[in-house]
Amino acid sequence: MFDIKRNCWVASGAPADAAEGSLAADFAIADAALERVSDGPQNVEAVYLMETAAKVGYAPACLAMAELFKYGWAVGKSKKLWYYWTEQAANAGDEGAKAIVEKHKKAKRRARLITAAACVAVIAAVAGVVWYIATMPKVGSTRISLPHGVELGEIEDFDEKIDRAQKLREEYDSNDIKSGEAAANRILLIYTGKSLNLSKFKVVAAMTDGEMITLQFNDAAEAERCYTYLYDLPETQFISMDRYYQAANQADEIDTLPVTSHDFGVTPYHSPYSGCDYYSWGVEAMEMDRYAAYLAEALPGKEAVVAVIDSGVEPNDETKDRILEGKNVVTGGNGQKDPDGHGTHVSGTILDATRGLNVKILPVTPQMSISYNDRESYEKALLQCISTICTALDYAIEQKVQVVNMSLGFECPDEKSVLHYYLDKAIKSGITVVVAAGNNGDDASSYCPAHHEACITVAANDANGDPADFSNYGSAVDVIAPGVAVLSYVPAPDYMDVYQGTSMASPHVAALAVMLWLEYEPTPANMERFIRAYCDGKVKDSRDYGEGMPKAGFFVETVG
Repeated sequence: MFDIKRNCWVASGAPADAAEGSLAADFAIADAALERVSDGPQNVEAVYLMETAAKVGYAPACLAMAELFKYGWAVGKSKKLWYYWTEQAANAGDEGAKAIVEKHKKAKRRARLITAAACVAVIAAVAGVVWYIATMPKVGSTRISLPHGVELGEIEDFDEKIDRAQKLREEYDSNDIKSGEAAANRILLIYTGKSLNLSKFKVVAAMTDGEMITLQFNDAAEAERCYTYLYDLPETQFISMDRYYQAANQADEIDTLPVTSHDFGVTPYHSPYSGCDYYSWGVEAMEMDRYAAYLAEALPGKEAVVAVIDSGVEPNDETKDRILEGKNVVTGGNGQKDPDGHGTHVSGTILDATRGLNVKILPVTPQMSISYNDRESYEKALLQCISTICTALDYAIEQKVQVVNMSLGFECPDEKSVLHYYLDKAIKSGITVVVAAGNNGDDASSYCPAHHEACITVAANDANGDPADFSNYGSAVDVIAPGVAVLSYVPAPDYMDVYQGTSMASPHVAALAVMLWLEYEPTPANMERFIRAYCDGKVKDSRDYGEGMPKAGFFVETVG
């Protein structure tokens, strides 16, 4: 059990009834393994051994699992899982666990009574100050003073937020702004002060959803003057000037197809493990099929959702049951239209790698075009801006997905960017965020979201294991994955196509992340440690491509 004073796990020794092959013997082996663990692959094996004994109702093993989650030994701390395993120990007859469960239930009943009494007192106090609060616009507890005649629009839901933002873009964003030649005259702000006086700035429109404040100006000079003032305030946590960027496309044209064990583009890879056919050569290279087959048997039916923040996802007959209704945060649609094909291709790789598992895609679309009526124009000028990307990420957080894939990015070395606030929010909500490193052949630390340290940043390699010439690199990169000549779904009439880019590498790792979530439900930090620990070794290159390519088969070897 866990020794609080020594801050480590101490094996309790073999129980008296630990005959060879018995549950008690299995418990003793797992107990000893936990005493030896340190960060790395052995954590997974040790926890798995103990969990196996616990799942069949062996009380000491249930208590050990409870202590693992209580103190965060070899796993992330979890009050929920601590209580779950304590309940299992009680159900298995442990008297100490029964006492804890009963005490917990009494505490909950007492807390409900205290809460009810407190509510009565709070209602009376709140009534006395409501009139004052109503007289001043607010962001949380922030009181904002705006120029005469300008009111702060307070947003109630996502549909209202989408509608208001669209109206600002239509009214104030010129074609020069939409082309990316100039920043939008619009500030995005996360501010934690009690008050904010903007009455001396020429703000023409303002709105807030309770977290982010949006300030619109008529001209660039005034927007820049206000931005400079706000940037240096200590209460300003994150700030960005909204700007349009070209949406992520695949990298340079494909010259050569990858070398794999199957006839590429004609006959899919047929897995000896799952019995399924796969389109992406990356599935075989990363041994995703092997891990998927193991999970399909071990955890049948368990559902997980990956939000794909991209150009949209168009279902076809093969994928329609695995693509949820999502959100186009520009137009308000359900995200199931993809005029570009990029989002459908990215999602297709995740669906391909997780065949046989109950993994779903939530399409979230932050991208737009200068013309909304002409498909050809949309394809030539697919755009995204910081505000729509933030809204898309916030929507994914609200939907409580398990993994987010962001095969997009833009040059932005400033860590005060508002996008960092929403990335932090997602990760603190327990969501693993996987992002493309970028196709600039440059250091990824200059690009967002690739440089965010808590995201899993993915570079691209080819079927020979060599880094792609176009792939970004550097200390921000965590791992490398298949991103050259990847076959996946695209919208009709083509249905299948070969793309390449770090955009294609990222969904391979997102697929592995969601499979790991199905088995272990790790925190984002532990997820990153798992994936980095189970790679085939660093790339032999003068540039840094992280820990190498993850191998999903290693997880089967560890627990199988």
